[in-house]
Amino acid sequence: MKSNALMVTAMAALLPLAASAQSESAMDRAQFFVSQRVWLADWEIGVVDSRIIPPSATQPTPVLQTFSGRVNDRRVMPLTGFGVSLDRWTLSATVGWSSEFSDARLDGGKVSRSEYDINLGYAVTPNVTAVLIYKAGKSDIPAAAGSAAPQLFRDKQRLRGVGLGLSGRFPVAENLNAYASAAYSPGRSRFASTDESFNFRYTVAEAGLGYRIPGAFGNMSITAGYRYQNLDFRRGPVYSFALTPAPVELARGTERIQSATKGFIAGVAFSF
Repeated sequence: MKSNALMVTAMAALLPLAASAQSESAMDRAQFFVSQRVWLADWEIGVVDSRIIPPSATQPTPVLQTFSGRVNDRRVMPLTGFGVSLDRWTLSATVGWSSEFSDARLDGGKVSRSEYDINLGYAVTPNVTAVLIYKAGKSDIPAAAGSAAPQLFRDKQRLRGVGLGLSGRFPVAENLNAYASAAYSPGRSRFASTDESFNFRYTVAEAGLGYRIPGAFGNMSITAGYRYQNLDFRRGPVYSFALTPAPVELARGTERIQSATKGFIAGVAFSF
């Protein structure tokens, strides 16, 4: 029997910052853009940990109980974006390439994760864009180390959600803008080993500076800022198993399980 032992990974979304790479006079024609950013991210990842309760008079076999825990690491995460803008509309996509996370407290060693988003933005004003976001991600989840039955906890997780966001830029000096973005999305997570799924809430916020270099390779911008995102399972599943030759589920409950990813982010964008 395989459980849905939950290890939450945060999805890395990018709200479109295409306006940072655009000239203000380009609103009336199609403009294409590409970006490459690097996020030095501190991962605080929610995992399912476990403990063993010895046999007792009422329970003749050992019992494995799961509960929420957290592990930490720092990783560089590359984020690639591309899209097109026309008049007030922007259509873009961002790919967060597969990244690995390792910790001695994880049985089997590593978590891998990848994600992408598709964004449709509308410029409410020349400096503020409202964004509709579709986000999808997947991760390969190891168990917490020390489990008597780690095969119960390894799984593959897929997450999907649709959310809303705002992205804005604010002039500071010639060709220098401050930018800020934020988004919120409810979503569903599903595991490969089962048809069960779970609700989550996803939030992300970022702020920083962007400097536009007109005439350099078309229009070039460099950006630097700080990014925070959180994935919150308010009712993450936890279980108890009797450790018989074929483990038997005795009970299940819920605990709040959260993952946060945060750190400095910098990159370059080109529009043409």
